[in-house]
Amino acid sequence: MYCFLEQLNIPARVGPPLMVLIILICRFAFGTGTCGDLAMSEEAYLDFLVSRLKLTLTKLYNLDARKIMVSKAALIGCIPFEKEIHLVKKGSCDRILNKMAQMYNHKLKGMLAELNKELQGAKFVYAYIYRILQDLIQNHASYGFEDATSACCAFAGSRGGPVPCNHLSKVCPNRSKYVFWDLFHLTDAAGVVAARHVMDGDLTYMSPMNLRKLVQS
Repeated sequence: MYCFLEQLNIPARVGPPLMVLIILICRFAFGTGTCGDLAMSEEAYLDFLVSRLKLTLTKLYNLDARKIMVSKAALIGCIPFEKEIHLVKKGSCDRILNKMAQMYNHKLKGMLAELNKELQGAKFVYAYIYRILQDLIQNHASYGFEDATSACCAFAGSRGGPVPCNHLSKVCPNRSKYVFWDLFHLTDAAGVVAARHVMDGDLTYMSPMNLRKLVQS
């Protein structure tokens, strides 16, 4: 698990008084095998990730952060990179990765509920990035997108990979018609849709409140 905030000296940069709203963005590596020097099952690995994140969130609380939004794991089995390297059939996603993401999200939801009870004055909300990406892919046409499976910036393969976007890659003529810019990231147009869900979305995408309500609370 890699959390951007762990790499930033927030108190030195902004000072405790300004640490009112924190958006925690973490990236996760799901898989089997080892984590460090310890062999772990999938279940144990996910518990490890959640426990580490809980420590980070508690640390932020102790630094006077009180309003924190945490992103859940995305629909990672449906991004172009994973579909390319796992040779997923057209129209399908990697079910194992998506199952692990759902397992992690369930554990995360429970952990954040605990923190909301344990840490006085704190408000933790989470963004259902899994559902947001699922909505973008399944209903892409309703948002004006034409392609929700392949990367706009493509090097090789049917979906643009597995080599990341680089100076030798071919770029689609109209990136606003693609959900994915490269093998991993959304295009700006898709990002706007996702941001609207986060800012003003209902309980389908944000819980227990959206980002706008969190800021105003």
